Amino acid sequence: MPISDNYLWLAEEKSVTSTGDTASDSYDHQVNNDPGHMSADTRVIVVVDTNVTSGGAATVAAVLQDSDDNSSFADVLVGKAHPKASLVKGFEMLNTKLPIGIRQYSRVVFRVATAALTAGKFNARYQLGQQRNIARPSNV
Repeated sequence: MPISDNYLWLAEEKSVTSTGDTASDSYDHQVNNDPGHMSADTRVIVVVDTNVTSGGAATVAAVLQDSDDNSSFADVLVGKAHPKASLVKGFEMLNTKLPIGIRQYSRVVFRVATAALTAGKFNARYQLGQQRNIARPSNV
């Protein structure tokens, strides 16, 4: 069963409208690095919270970045650039394990290309474990 708490949220209903990068809050792995927070099963999850709209053919990619000083960030993991048509509420843009060797600070950047968004909100969080429900008939 996955575990998520308020300390693991990087962005909640983060509004993104301009082209380029819009950053989430940063996460300090050193301050928050207790046994209940990060492990080999920690995942980075980015989900669309509000449908994306754009006057053009916009794309959005979720990008995980890290930093030593919480100022100069570098890309660690670049997700697929998704077209605006697929960016509807509940769409999971990124769900992957946290890379090994991440530096002290990390954040998610929402990278908009081709055209500006006119609307769109996103959620990003760390989660311990992965949801693996299996649908079964009710009579089992």
